[in-house]
Amino acid sequence: MAATYSDIVKQISIKQFMPIYIFMGTESYYIDKLTELLEASILTDDEKVMNETVIFGKDAVMENILTDARQYPVMAPYRVIFLKEAQMLANKNKLSLIGKYLEHPVSSTIIVVTYKNGVIDSRKKENKEWLSKAEKLGVVFTSEKIREYQLPPIVTQMADKEGLDIDDKAVNLLIEHEGQTGSGSPHRRGPQAGPQPAGGRRSSGGDHLRRDQRLSGQGPRGEDPPVRDRALSLAHRQLRPDAGRDQKDRKA
Repeated sequence: MAATYSDIVKQISIKQFMPIYIFMGTESYYIDKLTELLEASILTDDEKVMNETVIFGKDAVMENILTDARQYPVMAPYRVIFLKEAQMLANKNKLSLIGKYLEHPVSSTIIVVTYKNGVIDSRKKENKEWLSKAEKLGVVFTSEKIREYQLPPIVTQMADKEGLDIDDKAVNLLIEHEGQTGSGSPHRRGPQAGPQPAGGRRSSGGDHLRRDQRLSGQGPRGEDPPVRDRALSLAHRQLRPDAGRDQKDRKA
């Protein structure tokens, strides 16, 4: 099925797993978050030893992956295969072999394919057929590029979800620090919007910027990962209720 990010998170949270997941698109933040959630939710650490395979596209041989997919799990409910960065496959046409596997999938196997910096070309007949099968049996999710003007409301939504409040200045400083303009963004929230953090104390923009600088530890801007991904990822880490406590523990 074609599902939204929220739909997929909800399904994973209740352990309603699908035999195949295809995560693709130009916004890698959501692809990474969904992949991490599956990695943390399907198997325990002990079960992963014998039943989880993680392979990157540049090293992958599709025939071997699908042979592995036909094996049964060992003392675990599932066998899980992560094919990450499938856009790096030497021959991307080999992805169509998944369609053959999906004709008779193994019920105890879960395959997760991530394809970043673009989408699998469904205009090609071979891709259209196997993607259609994947959508029917599992999840096909396209993570579309987030525009600069969309970042402020997304960051404030993250804060709301954590039961925290973040003012416009803090939001804009965070985005500015990650290479965005940060100024004149639409959908800005007023200073009193959203719930107050414990104790009724609102974090200042300066505090957020300083925490961001400690957390990022990145090199020159030209060497950084995509700006939107870093801004979202850093915002997510900063807005965790225990983030401040983690920092204090490390200092101690």
